[in-house]
Amino acid sequence: MRYLLFKIIFCLCLFFQVLADAAIKLPKVFSDHMIFQQGQPIRIWGSGAKNGMSVEITLGDVTLKTVVKGNGSWLIDFPSRKASFEAVDLGIEIGKDKQIIKNVLVGEVWIAAGQSNMAFPLRRDRDGKTALKEVNDSGMRLYHVQGIHSTNESFKEADLARLVLGKYGQGRWRLCDAESVKDFSAVAYYFAKKLKKFVDVPIGIICVAKGGSPIEAWIPQQVFKKYSNLRYLSKGNWLDRKRTGDWVLTRAMQNLNRAIKEGKKIPADKYGPYHPFKPSYLYDTTIKPLRNFGVAGVVWYQGESNAESVERVVEHELLFKLMVKTWRKTWRKSSSEFPFLYVQLPSMNRPYWPLFRDQQRRLLEAVPRSGMAITIDLGSKNDVHPNRKQEVGNRLARLALKSVYDKDVIPSGPLLKKAVIKGKRVYVYFDHCGKGLRINSRKRLDGFEVAGADRQFFPVEGKILGDGVVLQYDKVCKPTYVRYGWSGFPEPALNLVNSENLPASPFTTLLR
Repeated sequence: MRYLLFKIIFCLCLFFQVLADAAIKLPKVFSDHMIFQQGQPIRIWGSGAKNGMSVEITLGDVTLKTVVKGNGSWLIDFPSRKASFEAVDLGIEIGKDKQIIKNVLVGEVWIAAGQSNMAFPLRRDRDGKTALKEVNDSGMRLYHVQGIHSTNESFKEADLARLVLGKYGQGRWRLCDAESVKDFSAVAYYFAKKLKKFVDVPIGIICVAKGGSPIEAWIPQQVFKKYSNLRYLSKGNWLDRKRTGDWVLTRAMQNLNRAIKEGKKIPADKYGPYHPFKPSYLYDTTIKPLRNFGVAGVVWYQGESNAESVERVVEHELLFKLMVKTWRKTWRKSSSEFPFLYVQLPSMNRPYWPLFRDQQRRLLEAVPRSGMAITIDLGSKNDVHPNRKQEVGNRLARLALKSVYDKDVIPSGPLLKKAVIKGKRVYVYFDHCGKGLRINSRKRLDGFEVAGADRQFFPVEGKILGDGVVLQYDKVCKPTYVRYGWSGFPEPALNLVNSENLPASPFTTLLR
């Protein structure tokens, strides 16, 4: 009797061990209603099984097999597919364990990243109430990578637990309806909606934005170590680094202080406590886990946390270039295969934003396959979260429609082409004028200034001439510089637009 009982127990243990060995663990990005990127190999991967076990994967009517590696992981690539609104199932079978992911589409998948203005929810948008009444599109799918709920208050124990690497980003794919989209990124939603209207394929958006996050949080540690002026980002506790922005450090300490005072354990490594603002943290927790998942490109809205001082603005130029280069490497894509579209900061009464906006404009030449949505007309004098996100999303979509999908649209507002002196006049020429430049308010063209070598700028009158503006200067003997819209919050509002009513970008430049 004892022998029989022992044998039963042994068999049960063996049975449960086999089940444990075959347990399927999938990345969070695999869930019902997901969308795969068209035109790229479809990579399926996971872990949780025993070395050598057979893995059978079925996507629609195609089945492929692989085996589990020694570390318990497995991976297989399906051939690329064309976009389709016809849903299929994805089945994974290892031993006696089987998982089925339902209602899978193939289309265009974009990453939406940045800080609070990208995370800004549709329900708070100026046009949000109307949009929520109209939204119901099964051809659009939303994946919201949600970490710490808010960085506006002290972290609770549940927040601290979520800081552990591997636990931060939670989420699942959802159909696009009023319930799923109300707390989703307004910018990303409007971007996806306009894309789908013109491209007519399923659109998936993976939103990984985090309010307040500096650009350093989106770049891996190994990158900082390669540059002498960035190595400080890989030394000591990040909360003790004086060069980190004051606002970033102050807010992070507000989040962590209560836990520190109460002696609660905060997840950390040799660079200090984990936090969404910590250098490299958001890359490690939200970008790196998606490296095997095919995407079309990135839309980016960030900069407020890096525009605090001249030093921070200057440093941002290198950080932005490195971030884009690193993300392209993460997805194993060349610049021609991986568009990176970003939002130029709008108007707001902050001293270093003109310098930051002009740097963003100049980055268009430094970063291949990039595009910039001009939003100088969409800001608020004292509110860092302006609520006109529909225009922002639509302008990002214009950039994608032109550069990625080859649609016949004007991609952006006017961008400086060159500025020259001819006789006693300054001529400023622009790209992206459409059918010509015009003034969209008032009778006088405002916002232009001219300076000599001493950089003492004086307002000047301007007149539109085709794709350019002619400036007449009186107070400057020998003009050396010209600029436009050089104010945190230009008053009166800038009024130079193209034929699509898209605003011209602020700039400063040397005269030729």
